[in-house]
Amino acid sequence: MELVNAYYEWAGAVGDKIIKLAQPDDVPTPPTQEWPMTHFGTALAISVAYLAWVFLGSAVMRTQKSGFAEALYPVRFAYNVSQMMLCSYMAIEAAIVAYREGYPVVCANFVYGSEAPMA
Repeated sequence: MELVNAYYEWAGAVGDKIIKLAQPDDVPTPPTQEWPMTHFGTALAISVAYLAWVFLGSAVMRTQKSGFAEALYPVRFAYNVSQMMLCSYMAIEAAIVAYREGYPVVCANFVYGSEAPMA
């Protein structure tokens, strides 16, 4: 547990430095700061796990005999169709919410604090 706490302390410091570089000084503390999955350490761990999975999967696929990738075509096809449907749903839902909340097509003004229509 001590190692996990040290990691989160280190990742939090790195995340704070990145935010300090990218964010203006007059922006208040976000209301979502204490929500689950919003800590920089969590995002970094998920990204590293994803990259490890990709590299491990690539290494495993390279060791397979010829024709293995072709045998997986139905699985890849179903995966791609499901990804298209999910991404389309998210894009349409985002457009509906943006329209409902009155966001313009280009560059909306930043709304501070609890007056923001969405978190």
